[in-house]
Amino acid sequence: MDLGIAGKTAIVSGSSKGIGRAVATALAAEGCNVMMTARGREALEESAAGVRALGAGAVDAVAADMTTEAGVDRVVQTCRERFGPVDIAVSNVAGPKSLRFEGTDDEAFMDAYRAMVMSVVWLARRILPDMRERGWGRIVNIGSDCVKDVHREVPLLLANVNRAAALGLLKTLADEVAADGVTVNNIGVGGILTENRITFHQQFAESQGVDVADVQNANAEHIPVGRFGEPAELAAVVTFLCSTQSSYVTGETIAVNGGRSRTLL
Repeated sequence: MDLGIAGKTAIVSGSSKGIGRAVATALAAEGCNVMMTARGREALEESAAGVRALGAGAVDAVAADMTTEAGVDRVVQTCRERFGPVDIAVSNVAGPKSLRFEGTDDEAFMDAYRAMVMSVVWLARRILPDMRERGWGRIVNIGSDCVKDVHREVPLLLANVNRAAALGLLKTLADEVAADGVTVNNIGVGGILTENRITFHQQFAESQGVDVADVQNANAEHIPVGRFGEPAELAAVVTFLCSTQSSYVTGETIAVNGGRSRTLL
């Protein structure tokens, strides 16, 4: 299937590793010109070199914190100077700390809100005018499946609250720009075997004196497909949503979690 995005310009945040890198790789393979960004310069440049070697499109990188307005400004401006106006934006910022209500102060709530909601606001403000003028654009937010079924086992209060807030923003934004040829969608991520998840499993296994494979197998039992997902599997879904073929899909949350959400919708 020709996804029709060769030559399009894409920004992918959090792309030095894991899901972000997999998305950048998939978009570059389709011929997109990809601006990769993350906070750590060394890891980012190493990842960009790897994506550049695999892709058909041009790849560049700029180190920045996309949870700040200044960081968003820097990335969008650098992308415009290097490749031109942004056609595709994949927002992928790290989730918040694991906390329960008791002991979570106002600063933690506000930090999480800035990271997961305002980061999307700042990005959309800077790229939507060009998208609407040209009559084409794609915004995909890498979120969490907690918007369908809130986290319970792990105390992720801040994720439950702010991922839902981001979804409200994205859904409303999708309505406002749909007639201009711009789609806005959200990915409900769950059970993807990223570097961070592997590290978590290793640390837990060491603390319990058990084998890491046993920890992973025990956790995978709660996923209907019986295993964790790979970043490339999620990236394939994101790439479709960024394509010309997905023009009738907007305002949606697509769960990529092996079927573990227990809700009907």
